[in-house]
This record gives sequence, structure tokens and C-alpha cells, in this order.
Amino acid sequence: ENLKSAQITFAKDVLMDIPGVQTSTDRPGDYTNVSIRGSDNDQVLFLIDGIELGDPSSPSTQFQPDHLITANIGRLEVLRGNQSSLYGSNAIGGVVNINTKRAKEERVQFSAEGEYGAHDTYNGGASVIGKSGPLDYRITANGYSHDGPSLADPATGPAREKDAYWRYGASGRIGYQASDNVEMQAIGMWQNSDSNLNNTNSDNLNTVRKEEYAAAAQAKYVSNSGDFSADLTASRFVAERRYFGPTYSDEGDLYRGTKDKIALNSRYKISDNASLAVGAEYEKEKTYQHTDYSGSFIADTGTKSIYGELVVEPIERLTLSAAGRFDDNSRFGSFDTYRASFAYIPDTDPELGRFKLRGSYGTGAKAPGLYQLFDPTYGNENLVAQTSKGGDIGVDWSLGSMAAVQLSYFFTKTKNEIAWDGNIGLWGGYDQYGRTRKQGVEIGMQLHPADWLSI
Repeated sequence: ENLKSAQITFAKDVLMDIPGVQTSTDRPGDYTNVSIRGSDNDQVLFLIDGIELGDPSSPSTQFQPDHLITANIGRLEVLRGNQSSLYGSNAIGGVVNINTKRAKEERVQFSAEGEYGAHDTYNGGASVIGKSGPLDYRITANGYSHDGPSLADPATGPAREKDAYWRYGASGRIGYQASDNVEMQAIGMWQNSDSNLNNTNSDNLNTVRKEEYAAAAQAKYVSNSGDFSADLTASRFVAERRYFGPTYSDEGDLYRGTKDKIALNSRYKISDNASLAVGAEYEKEKTYQHTDYSGSFIADTGTKSIYGELVVEPIERLTLSAAGRFDDNSRFGSFDTYRASFAYIPDTDPELGRFKLRGSYGTGAKAPGLYQLFDPTYGNENLVAQTSKGGDIGVDWSLGSMAAVQLSYFFTKTKNEIAWDGNIGLWGGYDQYGRTRKQGVEIGMQLHPADWLSI
């Protein structure tokens, strides 16, 4: 409902409204950096319907949400802070979880939209979503394009070239309720884009063509009592980039990354006051690079993981959780992470609103990307996994649907953080800091003084 009322086209713009999340970007199609509580973009994990996104051919396996649109999104959630104990290597900063639209009613719905604007901008798409008995489905197609202006800053140099951009894509899902206990679905998305690249203070002739697709098959079981559930997901995400321009090869410098993953997750309600989640995963990342710019190589790595989380309510209104994860990486060996949290809701007068006190502390780990390790020009095979410790404490207050306020203090300490160093070798390369620290305060407020007004 919020996405529809705000008429937001690109998903990166949604994240700007969430406390503690900063999105650094320019216009549609430009490089986008998503930071959660001061993290880097490569420390934020993106999920779509359980599919883990991330490009192993990029410097540190990060996902770039540059071209992700909201047309098929039903709900977008953000977990802030270290989540490695449940979600693994790329979740030191947090997790962005996207659930796509799914039909709930026995009918077929069709929607279409189109826009035209300045700089010869076109934006539009169409979607069909429906449900018939045990079968539900959705298919969405959309596109966007503009022809300029220049990305270069006219205040610092000539900016005569129009920098065009286009992207188009499709996504869909089909689900089948096999019985009261078993549900299956298949999910897929594909998008293709073309962006002009410029220097900050001058035009250039470089462009990048990017194609991405993701696919997954899922099965879910729920017991008759609802106390036990398990889901199995097998997924693949592929990103392929080709760079064109005077410094690249005639056929385009190629970077292709593939992430394959299979995950089994289970949840068990022990009692009214306790529940347990246990899971196991296997992930394989592979990159293929063939370039004139920095050289060519092929590399891969695999990670086996198990995790568990226990949630208990020892007394009324107090919830405690503890989670742990063990990862075994084929290149860096094994490492473990953990997280503990609490939430307490005191019994207060309803007229004063609802208060919640909360806090968490945990550890994280992130392995170097294959590009950071093995690129012939910029790679450093001596890099080791970076680790982190961090936590937060805060309070939330709400008064029904009229008002909500949240206040948090957070901190993160990172060891062996990987970063670019322009002083290494002839052209620069990747190195590791000793220790870094991030800390801050985030404040969020929402007011709904009337049905037609939100602040």
C-alpha cells in the first residue's frame, strides 16, 4: 500500500525512508550504494522470495540494486545490524528481504500503467495475477528508459554528451497447494539494462550492459498442528556485465558471476513460550572474467553452513533469543558467529501508548570476494576473512496507528576490513585495515494525524 501511494518506481528509493539506512545514488540506472548503520554496500544481504542475491564477479560479491523496481514487490523488510548468525557472510550490516506479490483471492486481475516525461523518459509495465483452487500465479513485465542529460557535473567540466539509460525485465511465480500440509512454488526474475558511464568532471564513451536472472524451486511442509514446519529452497542467481569503450575489448570486457544455493530450514514450536529454528545450507560461488582492462581468470568457492536459533519467553512480555551459525568455506576454513537479543514490553496504561525496550549483540564474518583475491591486476591472494562484533539498544513507542517513535544506539567493531588502497603496486589494489569502528544514533518518527495525512 505504501509503495502504491508513494508511486515509487525503483526499490532503492524505498530504502531512503527507513531509519538507519542511507542510499547513495543519482538518477535511475546509476551505481547505488546501500548502507545500513554505516556499513558498506557489500555488507548488506538482499533476498527476494528466499533467493539470495549477489554477484561473485563483483569486487566483494555484493548485489547492486541499481535496476530493481517495485512493480512486483508486495512487501519490503529491513533487518538492521549484524545478522550473520542466521544469514551468513554478507549480512554484517543487515538484510533487505523482499517478498513479491502473490494472489490470495479466487479471481484474475490485470493491471497496466504507462508514463512519459522529461528527457524522453518512458516507464511502464503490465501484470497478471490470479488464483484458481490450489493454483496461484503472477507474471509481470516492465520497462524504463531515458536519453539524458549528461552524468558529468557541468560545473567542473564539459558535459555535452547525453547519457542514456534503459532497462526492461520480467518476473513471475507459480504456486501449488498440493495438500493441507504441502505447498510448492517456482519463482523467477530477469532484467536487462544498458547504462552510460561518465567521469565526475567530463564525458566519456564507456557503457555497461548488464543482464541478471534468478530462479528458485521451493517446497514447504506444515504439520497438522502447525507446531512444525520445514522449507527447502534450491536457487540460482546469475549476473553478467559487459563493458564497452576505448579501454575495453571490441566484444566488451566480460564479468559473469553465478551463485547457486540449496537451503533447508525448519521451525518447531516447543511450547507456548519457546520455539526452535534449525537450518543447513550449501552455497557455491563462481566467477568468470575475460577482460583487456585488468586480465582474465576463473575461480570458485563453496560454503557449507548450519545454524540454530532458540526463542523463549521466560516471563510474560519478555522475549529472549540466541542464535549461532557455523560456516565451512572451501578456501578459508571454518568460522562461527552468534547473536543474542531481548525485547521487553512493560505493562503500561493504554492511554500512554505501547513501549518496547530492546537490545542485541552479535558477531559476524565475511570472506573476501573472488575478484578481490584473484584479479590479475588488483587482486591480493593474502586477504583473510573480515570479522565483526556489534550491537544495539533502543526503545520503541507507539500510540495505536496515530504515532510511532523509535530511538536506537548502535555500534560495530570490524577486524581486517577489506578496502581499496591506491598505493599498492602500480595501479592500486585491495588490502586490509587493522580495526575499524562505527557507532551512531538513529531516530525514526511516524505520525498519522488524519486518514489522508502521514508524516
